[in-house]
Amino acid sequence: MTIIRVFAGVLLCIAFANAQQSSVQPGGSVFGWYGPSGGGGCLDSVNDNYHVVIKYDVDTITINNILGGMKNQNQKRLGIPLYVGCALTDPNAWNKGDGSGTVINTCNGILPQRFKTNLLNLIITAHDAYGFQEFLVSLHQMDFTCSWLGKTSGCLPDPVGYTAPNTLGGVMSDLLFQKHWNLTYDLMTYLNNNLGPRGILYRMDLGNELGDAWHAGTPAQYFAKGLWGNVVSTGLKSYSVGFSFGALNPNTSHLQNIYSGNYPYWLAVHNYTRLGTTHIDDAGLQMRDMDTKLKAAGIYAEYILGEAYYNDAQEAQSLWNNAAPYMSIRYLLQWPIQGTPNCMVDVAPPTAYNNYHLNHW
Repeated sequence: MTIIRVFAGVLLCIAFANAQQSSVQPGGSVFGWYGPSGGGGCLDSVNDNYHVVIKYDVDTITINNILGGMKNQNQKRLGIPLYVGCALTDPNAWNKGDGSGTVINTCNGILPQRFKTNLLNLIITAHDAYGFQEFLVSLHQMDFTCSWLGKTSGCLPDPVGYTAPNTLGGVMSDLLFQKHWNLTYDLMTYLNNNLGPRGILYRMDLGNELGDAWHAGTPAQYFAKGLWGNVVSTGLKSYSVGFSFGALNPNTSHLQNIYSGNYPYWLAVHNYTRLGTTHIDDAGLQMRDMDTKLKAAGIYAEYILGEAYYNDAQEAQSLWNNAAPYMSIRYLLQWPIQGTPNCMVDVAPPTAYNNYHLNHW
């Protein structure tokens, strides 16, 4: 009888693992830049003028052809990053709403109509013409100053006499917060009104990596908390993944503070792990470690792997074997980086996906 019970338990565990893996949907790429074509070296200094949303109305055919190539590599989901902000110290330095650069000037608190239209047309075309099934639009706020981030270097200096507020109420009445909330609400409402009737599924990362541990206790944490509260109160929760964060050493107290028990239905996690890169050399085991810590803190959600190394066979195998059987992962998006040190992008366009596809992603 004992042997039968043990065998039944083993079958139940196998069935649970298979069920978890079977829920994984085909993934794709974060498609931020479509050129210059190439790989193997850092493209940060030369790819600014190739942002897909800023240039979609100019290089439509080129970008559509790339979408076709991504489709041929079995990519089904698309991440679209938007870099937005208004430099408090020198607005002119960020005035890239003219069709150049990556950062879009949002000093007036909305995404310019040209780029909203470009984003919408890109999503509709990717869905209708190339079969992409789901979209993750991520906001990258580029105008947080040093005091907002709790840093003294590597950040925008504060204007003379300005200090970021250090309470939730202070942040929510701050002009910077209001501009970003206006932008977020306007953009989500615009996408809902135009994508909803077409049955096109999108979600928004409200602040790229604002869920990371190092933001805990800074005005950026209050910013995220206030923004999430507004998203929930305006009925937009189901269109958002909250604020993405890295899988390595998540700060559960920080996440608890942001969401106050009302967590997103999906959490966007960024996972970059290879041998020798972190204290956990296995990408799947790093996800398991993260998942254990979150659940111990009462945080349950389906995960979207919002960033991972580009077409990486090692990460693909590890995530499938060591993470997918043990938690609910909706899909994976690769970021166009192969590992060039101190670099944000070293591949353009992100066409190849065979290693992830071969490993069921």
